[in-house]
Amino acid sequence: MTDFAGNQYIIEIVYLIASALFILSLRWMSSPSTARHGVRAGEIGMVLAIAGTLLHHGIVDYKWIIIALVLGTGIGIPLGRVQMTAVPQRTALSHAFGALCVTLVGTAEFYLRSPNVPRFMMAVLAMEVILGSLTFTGSLMAAGKLQEILPQRPLTYKGQNFVNLGLLAVAVAIAIYLVQHPEGRQLFPFMIGIPMLFGVLMVVPIGGADRWRARRLFRIHSFRDHVEGDESLVHECSVRSLRAGADLGGCGNRSENSSQRHRRGSRSNSGCS
Repeated sequence: MTDFAGNQYIIEIVYLIASALFILSLRWMSSPSTARHGVRAGEIGMVLAIAGTLLHHGIVDYKWIIIALVLGTGIGIPLGRVQMTAVPQRTALSHAFGALCVTLVGTAEFYLRSPNVPRFMMAVLAMEVILGSLTFTGSLMAAGKLQEILPQRPLTYKGQNFVNLGLLAVAVAIAIYLVQHPEGRQLFPFMIGIPMLFGVLMVVPIGGADRWRARRLFRIHSFRDHVEGDESLVHECSVRSLRAGADLGGCGNRSENSSQRHRRGSRSNSGCS
C-alpha cells in the first residue's frame, strides 16, 4: 500500500485525467443540451483530484483532512440549498471561502519557510495572498450587496480611484520587498490587510442597480489557483477545490433541471394554444 500511495506516476496520471475532465466539463456546460454531462464530468474530475491528493506520500495523518472534509460538507450542503434567484450571492460566498483558504495556505507556507524562501516561491506566495485577500473581502461585499444586506446606495468620493490604486501599489511594493528580503516577516500582515481593505473599497462605489457587476468583478478569484510554483500548495488547494467544485456542480445540476422543466412547460403551453 505504501508503494502504491507513493507512486508519483499514478498520482500524475490521476491528475491528468482530472484536468481533462475539468476542461470537458467547462466545454459541455456551455450548452444546455450537454450541461448535465458537464456537471458529471466535473464531479468525477473533482473526485479524482482529491484521490490523487490523498495518495500523496507527504500525507502522514488523515485526521485533520477528514475533519476538514466533514466541516466543508456541513457548510456546503446548506449553502447549496438555495433558491435559483439566490445563486449569485451563494456563488459570491463560495468565491470568498476559496479565496480565504488560499490566503491562509499562503500565509502558513510563508511562516513555515521564512526566512529561507526562494524568490520565485515568494513571488508566487505574494501573488496568491494579495489576490486571495482582496477577493475574500470583495466577494463578501458583493454577496452582501446582492442579498441587499448592505446599503444599496453607491459610496463615492473625490480621488477614490487614486486611493484604491495607491493601496494596491503599496501592497505590491511590500510584495516586491519580501521577494528580495523574505526575512521581513513583520511586513507580511500588511500585505494581507491592505488588499483586504482594497477589496472593500472596490465594491462600495457599486450601487444596488449595478450590484450584479460586483459578482462579475471578483471572478478574478480564478487566479487563486495559480500556485503551481509550490507543489505543496497545489495539494492543499486540491482539497479545497473538491469541496467547492462539488458544491457548485450540485447547484449547476439544479439549474439545468430547472431549465429543462421551463422548456417542457413552454412546449406544453404552445401545444395548448
